[in-house]
Amino acid sequence: MNQLFRTIQTNQLILGIIYIILGLPIALKPNQSFNLFISTLSLILFIYGLKAIISSYQFKRKMGYYDSRMMIGVSLLIAAAIVFFLARALLSIFPIIVGIGILISGVSQLMLRLNQRSVQQNQWFGITISVLIIIGGLIILLNPFSSVLAILQFGGLILIVLGIQNIINYFQMRNRKVF
Repeated sequence: MNQLFRTIQTNQLILGIIYIILGLPIALKPNQSFNLFISTLSLILFIYGLKAIISSYQFKRKMGYYDSRMMIGVSLLIAAAIVFFLARALLSIFPIIVGIGILISGVSQLMLRLNQRSVQQNQWFGITISVLIIIGGLIILLNPFSSVLAILQFGGLILIVLGIQNIINYFQMRNRKVF
């Protein structure tokens, strides 16, 4: 059980660092971050699509017929084109997904704080931050279309706060024993 607890603690530290790394560029330059994300995602889909088509073509040369990789490759190429050319339309869906993710993360952080057996002096700070994260997630979820880039920037700030909170949780819990 202690090993499981240690794994959760380590994952909390890693997740905190990842949140901060992802949150900084989103908070500082939301438009460029979004464009970079869309371009990278479409490039990855395009490369995997080409790879699947080439593999299917090589299979056809050996066996005489195409396998399922051809359909997967074509589907990935179509997905790459959709992501690249319809990025702004996809951006209108993105705040809803971010809002749900932040809301779930805030609720789980609040439950973690409320389920701690001993009341610590810093527990109320953590509970307050968790409630603010929940409120931020609700604001993003309930108002996704007013200013998408501002919401995206606010989401980056929330990611930074989540990262800092996860790192604080790691250092507060690292010397504790479960049993």
